[in-house]
Amino acid sequence: MNLNLDKYKRKTSSRHHYIPKFLINGFTNQQGKLYVYDKEKDFIQNNSRPPKSIFFEWDRNNITLPDKTESSIIEDFLFQEIDNIGSEVVKYFQETKLQEIQFNDDNVAQFLYFLICLFWRIPKTDFAVDDLVKNAEIRINGINPDILKKDKAFIKVQRTGIIRHTIKEMISNGESFKKFVNIHRIQDNILVIGDNPLLYRKLTQEFSSFGKEDFIIAISSNRIFSSTKYDLGTLSKINAVAYNTAVIRQSVRYVCCGNLDVLEKSVKTYKMMRDSGFTYGFEEVPFRV
Repeated sequence: MNLNLDKYKRKTSSRHHYIPKFLINGFTNQQGKLYVYDKEKDFIQNNSRPPKSIFFEWDRNNITLPDKTESSIIEDFLFQEIDNIGSEVVKYFQETKLQEIQFNDDNVAQFLYFLICLFWRIPKTDFAVDDLVKNAEIRINGINPDILKKDKAFIKVQRTGIIRHTIKEMISNGESFKKFVNIHRIQDNILVIGDNPLLYRKLTQEFSSFGKEDFIIAISSNRIFSSTKYDLGTLSKINAVAYNTAVIRQSVRYVCCGNLDVLEKSVKTYKMMRDSGFTYGFEEVPFRV
């Protein structure tokens, strides 16, 4: 495929979302906004905000090219293409009536691909990318690897390569395993979304295990997607308070919810559990049948 990337070379965007807006939209209230808990500063912002003003960093994915041109090619070309694919399957799982959802190899694979990309875009994995680049063996004639490893553009480009490497490792080490996927709905719109939204039962350090481990993720304020080794079936009750607490616990900067009262209570519960020395693990989090 012959791609003309010239139009992407110059900087064309600055507001780079590490949580895509189409996912955030599933958690908004009737006014199309969300309330924000700033975990770093430990306070809930007074005013609700639209999805475009949440979960982003200015120029997060911009790089400076050798000719000194500042480019947003990673955001505008690569991540935009990923989001174009991911938005369709996410919206399908968010909006389709539960009894009409058809899980198949294509939409499950597309959703998993979206989640892999999401995992390597969020602030939580910044340190992992830095460590991988720092410990990498680089052999390029005429270039000092130590200088290269400190280059911000090089690190950002390598981050996109980690996404590809994760998928490659999953395929090459993909012995046959069966996963059960489902979407579970709760009656009220009370689920939160954080900047580290995937809850794993056990998160290993092996690239090939990304899709094998059990995980859950809220895809809207009243729907949770599950991927597990054992069939959870259609669950009659989801422990939303426990889910929200776990998301707040593992988030780095922000947690959002369309319902202010729910967000306040979830943060209060999180702090109580934290101060008591107990935090929810996956086993306690998601469901009570």
